Amino acid sequence: MNTQTEENYLKAIYNLSDQRNTVVSTNSIAERLQTKASSVTDMLKKLSEKKLINYEKYQGVTLTNCAENNTQAQTVGSLPGESTEI
Repeated sequence: MNTQTEENYLKAIYNLSDQRNTVVSTNSIAERLQTKASSVTDMLKKLSEKKLINYEKYQGVTLTNCAENNTQAQTVGSLPGESTEI
C-alpha cells in the first residue's frame, strides 16, 4: 500500500506525462507539487525501489505498467488545479 504522498507523486507523474508514458522531469514534478527538486528526487528513489516508476538520474521518470494501471483506476486529478476526469 502506498502513502498519500506517494499517491500524489504518482498522480502528478501520470498527469504530467499526458497519460502516454512520456518522460517527466524532476523539476516539472517539483513545480506541480510545489516542493523542492531535492525532495522530489528523494521520493523518486523510494518509488523506484518499490518498482512503481522507472527513474534514471538526470533522465527523468516514467511510471511502470503496474503503477500506470493503478493510477488510471483511481480518481486522477485530485491535486490542486487539476480536472477530476481521466
